[in-house]
Amino acid sequence: MNMLSPLLAFGLLMLATAQAPAQPPIVQKFEGHTNVVRSVALSRDGKLVLTGSDDNTAILWEAASGKNLQTFVGHNNPIFSVALSRDGKLVLTGSLDHTAILWEAASGKEIQTFLGHTDAVCSVALSRDGKHVLTGSSDLTAVLWDAASGKKIQTFQGGHTRWIYAVALSGDGKYVVTGSYDRTAILWEVASGKKLQTLNGHTNQIMSAAFSGDGKQVVTGAWDNTAILWKTATGKKLQTFAGHTNWVWGVALSGDGKHVLTGSADKTAILWEAASGKKIQTFEGHTGPVMSVALSGDGKHVLTGSEDKTAILWKVKAAR
Repeated sequence: MNMLSPLLAFGLLMLATAQAPAQPPIVQKFEGHTNVVRSVALSRDGKLVLTGSDDNTAILWEAASGKNLQTFVGHNNPIFSVALSRDGKLVLTGSLDHTAILWEAASGKEIQTFLGHTDAVCSVALSRDGKHVLTGSSDLTAVLWDAASGKKIQTFQGGHTRWIYAVALSGDGKYVVTGSYDRTAILWEVASGKKLQTLNGHTNQIMSAAFSGDGKQVVTGAWDNTAILWKTATGKKLQTFAGHTNWVWGVALSGDGKHVLTGSADKTAILWEAASGKKIQTFEGHTGPVMSVALSGDGKHVLTGSEDKTAILWKVKAAR
């Protein structure tokens, strides 16, 4: 027998294996929306996924099975932003119809509708205890509301000159950050409504923002293809995350502030090491821009929502 044959076969097998593309670490794909999935949220325990779409609906899914648990119907225009309470019992949606709605997750019933903005509600956030709602609007204002009564607590205005497209609320409820088409982000004090810091550094529209768990850091994502990590207290730029080849739509920051997640119009999401700005993992699999991203509380899963009408739950690779 010619010994070269099995050796040649083994070599060809090894070559084929080496050239085979690595399979994306997809845990679950969520299909059901009929238009762009513009916003996503993930429960702290990673068991629930929430998606908001340009089809005017939001859907709550079971993460493990991909089962549709509840569809939220009530807005008459695209849903730009969604938020999910830490215990998964409350759903918040913000829409182009100028309103935000708080829903009971289990039943899909409306709890409260927040009326007062004069233009699109582009971004929403929930306080950790679910008692306060934050909205950001293209009417150049952000508003903090009492969830139970629907009444305004504080209005943040006079700082931006163009649409407010992104808002976030610090974990202790003391600070709000707003990101705008005017290329700046502003840190506000909730109690007084006063502007504390203006974050200057992006060269295009800011589309997303997020606080670290302790509120000491803020990350912003923009159409300049980058995300920037800032120190809350001083407004100092700590790190720039450059690697996407198109607009950065969505950002998320791990609770401990050690990892940054970005989603881009280049159809990928990237997990970064916050301190060094190094890429940890790239998530490829969507066929359209990644509009929104979320991280699970334990940092083991990434959620992405895309213009391709789907959301995907991914597994983060174990650290070496």
